[in-house]
Amino acid sequence: MAITTGEDGLVKVWDYLREKPLYQVKYEGRAECIDILRRSDVNKGRICVVGYSTGVVRVLGLGETKLEMANVFKAHDTAVVKVKYCPA
Repeated sequence: MAITTGEDGLVKVWDYLREKPLYQVKYEGRAECIDILRRSDVNKGRICVVGYSTGVVRVLGLGETKLEMANVFKAHDTAVVKVKYCPA
């Protein structure tokens, strides 16, 4: 699996071995950055976070057939240009 995002606000989950998108969702604002939570027995590498030009951060669950909104919050008044998970 691979995840991409772009200026159009679209987040796509890919089957990179088959070079085909699995599913996608579009959100308001230009997506600036993305990171995926390090894989563990608990999350199975299925949580990502996306930062937007609007200052919004979206935490997404990567389901079997769709992206599921886990949380959304306004982190900054300006664009979020870098996001990074770190182990706790």
